Amino acid sequence: MANDKNGENTEDEDGLWAEITKDVKQIEQDKPLSEEAGKPAKKTRTPVNPPKNTVKAASKYPKNAPAAPARGSETPNAGIDRNTAERLRRGQLPVEARLDLHGMNREKAQQALLGFIHRQYVAGKRCVLVITGKGPGKDGRRDPLNEGFGVLKQSVPQWLAEPPNRSLVLKTATAKPKDGGEGALYVLLRRKR
Repeated sequence: MANDKNGENTEDEDGLWAEITKDVKQIEQDKPLSEEAGKPAKKTRTPVNPPKNTVKAASKYPKNAPAAPARGSETPNAGIDRNTAERLRRGQLPVEARLDLHGMNREKAQQALLGFIHRQYVAGKRCVLVITGKGPGKDGRRDPLNEGFGVLKQSVPQWLAEPPNRSLVLKTATAKPKDGGEGALYVLLRRKR
């Protein structure tokens, strides 16, 4: 169906449109969209609420964990000396506990990580290993939403940088091949006070 020379709809098109829209009802509007009818309504931002599982998980852990440093006061190695940071990066600190997140979905992995980090902090552990996996399998499967990287590989560093973990974690580093390489992280915890 094409328009005629003048850009007008043909009788067939008008008949088809009438058939398609016969059940459509006009929406009645009681109030104008803005206070003043001629002016557009003000645009406001809707606040983004955190995922429900994050809030629930955070409330399960004690409130006596150390407070997070004030924003802007953090440095790449805040709270640790250069030698310790270098030893963590080289995989020279003894790994005192391990958490393997393979096979877990996001929600389960986040809950497991929250509990693990808290338990290890309370137990006085300093260096722990969190195994996330590398992401796409040997068959080349890729998740287009995560640019080919595993969901947990991308999410775990974010979770460690957010409350309540942020107040317990001093630094993270990619593990050495003997401990899982790019599919794992060394996590240096604060000393228990």
